[in-house]
Amino acid sequence: MSRATGGAFEFPWFAMATPLGTLTVRDMLDASDAAEHKTRVRRWAEDLWAAYAEHQDLVRRWCDRLEAEVL
Repeated sequence: MSRATGGAFEFPWFAMATPLGTLTVRDMLDASDAAEHKTRVRRWAEDLWAAYAEHQDLVRRWCDRLEAEVL
């Protein structure tokens, strides 16, 4: 992210969520077609986002700042 913004922003690392959601890449591989794969990937993203609930406000602030100042 820092490289993508030309170093204009610092993005501190935060601790990895434990557990790291309930879905894995294996859940994506079991999809029977492209539409189901898309649905599963969306669910996986939502599951991972929920695992990082404590950091969501910070990430949203980063996105707002990036949108206002870079994009």
